[in-house]
Order: sequence, then structure tokens, then C-alpha cells
Amino acid sequence: MQHNLFFSPYRNERLDKIYNLQFCDIVELLEPELSQRHLLCKLVKQELTQGVLQSLAMSGDEDARVRILAFNQMRQQTLPVPLKILLGVIIEVGLAEGLETLAVFEDEKVRYISAEKRLAVVESPTPPMELLIHKLLRDSQKIINGLSPCTEARHHPPTFGRARFTFIASDGIYLGEGQFKTMQANPQAAELIDDALDLLHEIIMTGSTH
Repeated sequence: MQHNLFFSPYRNERLDKIYNLQFCDIVELLEPELSQRHLLCKLVKQELTQGVLQSLAMSGDEDARVRILAFNQMRQQTLPVPLKILLGVIIEVGLAEGLETLAVFEDEKVRYISAEKRLAVVESPTPPMELLIHKLLRDSQKIINGLSPCTEARHHPPTFGRARFTFIASDGIYLGEGQFKTMQANPQAAELIDDALDLLHEIIMTGSTH
């Protein structure tokens, strides 16, 4: 796919598409999935009224990706948005074998792509997974409460030895990035890394990767 935000860290068409989908910033990728319902078709085409757009964005029962897209459009239209409502967290770590990516959303959906190009898709988490997802999101919220939104567009995935946290919120993207060892020395970042490892362990134990 030709797009300045589309990156190919896995050199695999399917996995690269799934990777880029997690950031919800390429409408062309989201359109095939979201255009099955009339309302979402109008959302993708940016044909919704301000009131409906706000209703979608604030609906706790809606798909997280729909809410992200709605908030994105509200900001593009310079409509007021609430601050720091966390909708998704993407944790990336560059290993010698490749890129590890874990995406966790507020609707409890999880995507994991391993450095060995294995994929896990969690749509209905087990009760232990739910607890771990909620803890990861709570700890992420604590982090963004002390940050300002990033004004730059998404760029290349982290390289070997580096880690990146991408927090997708109502008012934009929040970022944390650095050498993995340095981030481990930061208490908040270390706690989030531990949350991710605990969730990955549970995902692997349930046999969700393939």
C-alpha cells in the first residue's frame, strides 16, 4: 500500500496491514471493515453531523476504532474534544529477531504480533485477561495524565534495543520512546512493560497465538 504512514516492519503483507491498522490513522485501511454499517459508512466518508459524530466518539459501547476515528474527525473539524480519554495503547519493542507489537484497546480487544511473525487476535478476553487489560489501561492513563499530545505524525517503528509506547486518546496521540533499558529504569514505564509481559504470558498460555 502506498501511504506515508504505512510501514512494513514484518515484510509480510497480512501482518504489515494488521500492524498499521492498530494506529487507526489510515482511513483507507479501516474503510473495508467499518463500511458494512450505514452509519459507519457515513463516518468513513465524513458525512456525519456534529451531534452524531460526538455521540459516536463518546459512546462507551462502540468499537474503539470507531471512537478513535470519530475523535480524529472532530479534531480535524476543530470541534471541541474532551482531554485524555484513553482509547488504545500500542507497545512496540525492537528485538534482534524483529519487532514485537502489542495493541490493547479500551473495548478489551487485543492484537499481538511477535518478532517471529506470530499473530494473536483477542476479541473476547478470558476473565484473567480482562483484569490484565484493565490494569494496563489504568497504568497507561496515569502516564498520559502527565504528558502533552504529540504534534508529529507517526514514524518508523523502533529499531533494535528501543521501545515505544503510543497512547491513542480523544485529544490525539501521546508518545513515550527510548532505549529499552532506559525505559525499564523509569518506574511508570517499567510498570507498563510488566503489564504487557503479564498479558502476553496469559495470551500465550491460552494458545491464542498462531
